[in-house]
Amino acid sequence: MVELVDRIDMVRFGETQIVHFGSGDKAGFTVLQLIETSMISIHFVDETNAAYVNVFSCKGYDPEFVAQFCKEKFEAESMETKVSYRY
Repeated sequence: MVELVDRIDMVRFGETQIVHFGSGDKAGFTVLQLIETSMISIHFVDETNAAYVNVFSCKGYDPEFVAQFCKEKFEAESMETKVSYRY
């Protein structure tokens, strides 16, 4: 998370939070990082080995970079990207 925040030129607010919760096919780790312009969250689903990455920010960033960065870091075989611009 720290590397991602740095690479997209955001500023972390507080420490990264990591929790494992849920049950059945929804259980997994969630990683949360507040940033000065909003928040980044990642949820990993144990059963399916999937990751869901959300970068919410009023400050612009390159969503394609984030997608490729996460694909490489998580060694994903495939990915789907959805972008909603808020700025």
